Amino acid sequence: MVYKGAAVTMALNAATPWLASLPAVAIAVAFCWGGAGGGLYTLTVIDIGNHETGTGLFEATAVLVLTYTLGAIAAPLMGAMVMQ
Repeated sequence: MVYKGAAVTMALNAATPWLASLPAVAIAVAFCWGGAGGGLYTLTVIDIGNHETGTGLFEATAVLVLTYTLGAIAAPLMGAMVMQ
């Protein structure tokens, strides 16, 4: 399931340049991005819970939150650099 969400997100990212002239479709794609991102995060937390126990559970969750946060910081910066 995680791979399907990632594949949808990647496909929508690849289609972005052609969506600039179609605002209604771009809004729908942005909605799907939000759903896919939230779904991937939730499924990853569930996957960690199924595979880890004890302190490994806390460590794996901490790494997930760290990487998710770093991505949330880096993505807008990289997007702005590309648009320059």
